[in-house]
Amino acid sequence: MSGISSASGQHAAVLALYDAAKTALQSERVDVCFGRRGQFLEQSYFLVTLEVESNVDMATIGPQRSQNEDITMHVEIAAEHNGGDDEAIRVTFKRAHDILSLVQEHIRKNDITLSDTVLWCLPARSVTESQADQDAGGAVTVIVAEFSARHRIRTTQ
Repeated sequence: MSGISSASGQHAAVLALYDAAKTALQSERVDVCFGRRGQFLEQSYFLVTLEVESNVDMATIGPQRSQNEDITMHVEIAAEHNGGDDEAIRVTFKRAHDILSLVQEHIRKNDITLSDTVLWCLPARSVTESQADQDAGGAVTVIVAEFSARHRIRTTQ
């Protein structure tokens, strides 16, 4: 059965989220990154930050020492554009949200179990910040978002 294993599902889930983002964004000019890196090739990126949280619900322990594990995976999306005015910010704001939407829709419609690594994965919390620097001539929008997943840990003999 999908989403069930005998240990934490963090590692498999975050790898599958990265793969889902790559699939969702394959026709876009976006760097899809696993972990932080110094330089990006495109003006937009989708970054799986490797900040992953896991919480095991001890109240769900059953005869097979089974427990629900809630996994929260953090991502960062950014879009840059030339120009330091309101219009440049609007362009970056829309682009960053379009990138996030493509990944969210792909997961919701095509890969809710992240390739059978979790029982389900859904978009969760997000925070957006935009700024323009007229001196530098550019605008950027950054979204920090979360995906929440449920995994089942079950010990079988």
